[in-house]
Amino acid sequence: MVIGVKAARSITISGNRIAILSRFSVGLLLAICVIASPVAVTGAELHIRVESGGQSEITVPPGFPVEYEIIGELSADSNVTLSSVCFDLSRVGFETGPESPPIAPPIGSDASPLEPMKTPSGTELSEVFVVDLWPVDLMSDMLTQLFGLPVPMKSQAADGPAGGGYEVVLASGIVNVPTRPGTCRLAAKPVYAQAVVARPGMDGVGRWQTVPVEGGRLSDLSITVSPGAVAIVDSLPPDGAIDAREPATPDGTVVFGWDIVQLTVTGDAGSLSPGDFIVTQTTDGPPPCVVTAEAHGRDVVIELSDMIELFAWTSIVHRASGSSVRLGYLPGDVDGSGDVSGADVNALLGHISGDQRYPKYRTDINRDGMVNTDDVSRLLDLLSGLSSYPVFQGGQLRD
Repeated sequence: MVIGVKAARSITISGNRIAILSRFSVGLLLAICVIASPVAVTGAELHIRVESGGQSEITVPPGFPVEYEIIGELSADSNVTLSSVCFDLSRVGFETGPESPPIAPPIGSDASPLEPMKTPSGTELSEVFVVDLWPVDLMSDMLTQLFGLPVPMKSQAADGPAGGGYEVVLASGIVNVPTRPGTCRLAAKPVYAQAVVARPGMDGVGRWQTVPVEGGRLSDLSITVSPGAVAIVDSLPPDGAIDAREPATPDGTVVFGWDIVQLTVTGDAGSLSPGDFIVTQTTDGPPPCVVTAEAHGRDVVIELSDMIELFAWTSIVHRASGSSVRLGYLPGDVDGSGDVSGADVNALLGHISGDQRYPKYRTDINRDGMVNTDDVSRLLDLLSGLSSYPVFQGGQLRD
């Protein structure tokens, strides 16, 4: 349910060796650029918070697997970009036996744990991670430094109190809470952080210079373990589902999309109401809200005020527990890759022939209840933009 920011490298040399080599190379090249750009460095602070479902305080049942994100917010001018962070991640009050696996390295990044440490009491586990958010290819980096090419880094503006900053997911993972009632917490603090800042060179071409980043605000994730707590454990459509079917009839008169979701929770769902949920989406527009919540034993059927957004992930979060369900809407994405291409035609043909199996919400493209060659024709319409459809070829789900 929680997905971390991906960072890719073009070369693969083992763990710490590539990190040291990359930093040495970047430092050497940046030193050359500094000679031509002696402008004073802009100050920057890194604020780090740990959240689950966007919440900093949650209540969950004993032994519940909690998904979390470690989020870094860079308070600086807009031309400063976070490039590398080393942070310490501590688990306080957790059980350390086999039922509670150690915290894994962040998903989809080059981070790796260094020197795991336990306190003598066995109640705290600290691990140090290094996250390189600025992918480094030695040749392209040299061209970047010498000729002012763009830095291959993606970041989005933060909505926090520090205007003009950046906010990125530094890490994500899953941790099992204790099996006994009580409280525990996840805490992250920076060991060091670096950024790059654009500086004009003597020739008028922009250069990139390393900037030390100071520590800022820290916010832990506080977890209360309670036997009576309610949390989401399943859903229909399932978590991570992508609706690949037509968004409307060919003439555009009827519009389709998910606006009803069934959630399965721990315990009795009878106490849940629309106000217990928050809806977020990965597009800029306002997300829908939960308007009704009808309980049936452990299931609660929620209705949204509008259909989920095209080209976006929509998350339905249970406020109290931070547990959530994430749904995507990308017509044509039969293989569930998060983008639309000719590979989706092959995937649909493979499903029809029986070589591979996909759920109906990714194969019944024309929504007639059957999967056959008519769905292949409708998929080709979506990819090419025929009838009333836009061209979905090349479309992607926005993270």
